Amino acid sequence: RSAYTLLPGDVIKVSWAKLGIVNLVLRLNRVNTGELTNGQVELEGTEDVFALPSASYAAQPPVGWTSPNTQPAVATNRLSEEAGFYELQRVLGPDIAAAIPTDQGYVIAAAVRPSGDSLDFGMRTRVGSEAYAEMDRGAFCPSGTLLAAITPASTSATITGMADEDLVIVGGFAQIGSEIVRVDTFNPTTGAITIGRGVAGTVAVAHATGARMYFRDGYTALDETERVDGETVNVKLTPRTGLGQLAEGSAPADNVVMDQRAYRPFPPGRLRIASQTYPTSLSNTVPVVSWSHRDRLQQNLEGDESTSIGPEASTTYTVEIRNVSTSTVLVTATGIAGTSYTPALFPGTFSMGVRVWAVRSGVDSYQRHDWTFAYTASSAPGAT
Repeated sequence: RSAYTLLPGDVIKVSWAKLGIVNLVLRLNRVNTGELTNGQVELEGTEDVFALPSASYAAQPPVGWTSPNTQPAVATNRLSEEAGFYELQRVLGPDIAAAIPTDQGYVIAAAVRPSGDSLDFGMRTRVGSEAYAEMDRGAFCPSGTLLAAITPASTSATITGMADEDLVIVGGFAQIGSEIVRVDTFNPTTGAITIGRGVAGTVAVAHATGARMYFRDGYTALDETERVDGETVNVKLTPRTGLGQLAEGSAPADNVVMDQRAYRPFPPGRLRIASQTYPTSLSNTVPVVSWSHRDRLQQNLEGDESTSIGPEASTTYTVEIRNVSTSTVLVTATGIAGTSYTPALFPGTFSMGVRVWAVRSGVDSYQRHDWTFAYTASSAPGAT
């Protein structure tokens, strides 16, 4: 209210550091001294040209504001691979997916947000020397890494370094390495997670500390171009921010070799060796191998430990037992229609490896169980 005594025609001097104004002389044109409910004094003036030498205009100081936008960056954490049957039937429908020719497939991709302002990414593909073409746009998936290593039998873990943890879909699936897991529970605050192992045509395997988990259910890009078995598809992911999209030439290329993944049968589940789950050693025990049926046409996200589903028509199983210490195959049993195989008791002390996979119409499952353990036996009574 100190300016309430001013009148039109009076001269005032104004300095405003934020705008770089020092000693600007103004002659007042209008004075509004306010009201009882609002005591603000408003002054309107014109620069006094006769006092110009008294005014000074300094450089405007920095505003202290930094743009939140960054240049688009490479999606360092990403994956590109051939789509499995489970994902395709969700996109194309079960009937169309089941009718996919034996030698055809599709490519999928997922990526983790490379910067806080990254919006989405373009999925560009090509075969051979043809030009890249953008086939889809994908949303970045939540992701983090294992705080500690897990075994094939582990169903709980802790995920650290999470990005977009609030977007995790409980009840959906995630991928760690080549294994797809079911997300049963997830605590975004602590990173604690419980999972169902070996779903969607994959098998449970061990994962090391720091292995990355992609929660890509609902956040996966799909190239709907039919690709042929044996083709190599080059894939580039180009993230986008408010300042534009990553240049194609700056994006690294990932190569996906098509291998009939959607057509192949699911591997068996519930692997047991001498009635044990992933044993570390067996002594003087016949290594009876058993499993449960799986069926790509009937399954959803049932894991390794579920009971038999199916099997798909014409599916058989192959069991291979080998001496890992000498890289020698001890026995290979093929054409098994049931859910178990009883081999001989092999004499000696060595590392035994057991492999089990499914076969349908001469085509092997995309993945297979492969477990190694310490084995010793003092006699060999013969096959039973």
